[in-house]
Amino acid sequence: MITFVKNWFAPTFIDFACNWLEHEYARHAPVSLPKKRQLLEKSVFPFIGQKRITHVKYQDIVKIILAYRQTAPRSAKKLAQILYRIFNYANAVCDYRIDNPVKKELKLITTTPEKGGEFAVLELHELPDFFAEIDKLKVKKPETKTAFWLLSYTALRRSEVMRANWEEINFKDKVWTIPQERMKTRNAHHVIPLSPQVIDLLLLLQKQTGRQSGKLFEIDPATPLRLCTAAGYKNRMTLHGLRKVFSTYAHESRLWSIDAIEIQLSHLIPGVRGVYNKAL
Repeated sequence: MITFVKNWFAPTFIDFACNWLEHEYARHAPVSLPKKRQLLEKSVFPFIGQKRITHVKYQDIVKIILAYRQTAPRSAKKLAQILYRIFNYANAVCDYRIDNPVKKELKLITTTPEKGGEFAVLELHELPDFFAEIDKLKVKKPETKTAFWLLSYTALRRSEVMRANWEEINFKDKVWTIPQERMKTRNAHHVIPLSPQVIDLLLLLQKQTGRQSGKLFEIDPATPLRLCTAAGYKNRMTLHGLRKVFSTYAHESRLWSIDAIEIQLSHLIPGVRGVYNKAL
């Protein structure tokens, strides 16, 4: 970590941002590190990266958020939160006293409608038609659909499935163990019990790819998501929505304990139940 010298040659925003990334994500959420870095490099550094951090103003932040909102309206709030945390990091961790230019007024330009978007989710009664449309699709590589069905059956995150290795699968004990370093947070290994349907999908995948070791998938990780658009469900359903569907209706069914549901989602207990659970 850089030791910042407090003088009139204030470090640039990019100095603090890169140190914050390492401090925040390299240890606690390594899987998220490349994504956050790419977001900053594409949408923030071109605007204020070389500015002295003491010279970044509220107006600069507004311009960044408005520009980003044009292409990712539902992620504008998330970007504002990242910027807020970087300036807080400069103050709290690096003891570099500056005024945080990410103000509460940003709420007006980061608020988006509830319906649709990257976290869109269908109601339970709509799922049969959605799955039927997915099933009808013709794909260049059959494992694309297999990846989609694995995500649907397990409620795992896309990165957890698409970066998986065959060495994580134990057919004998019928469990899938995702190592702690591949998880969103490095709390523990994530052990997923394998249903007969999932085992059948994994065996099918071996036939499709001819691989029984190394990576499960060697396709673009975004490919399964594109199936939602191809099926005519753009802005109505997403892969992340599959996790929300699982949580909501698993809770409403009252068939499983709350902790069992959260463990399947690899959440901390009590964790972030409210994020995915929309059950009354």
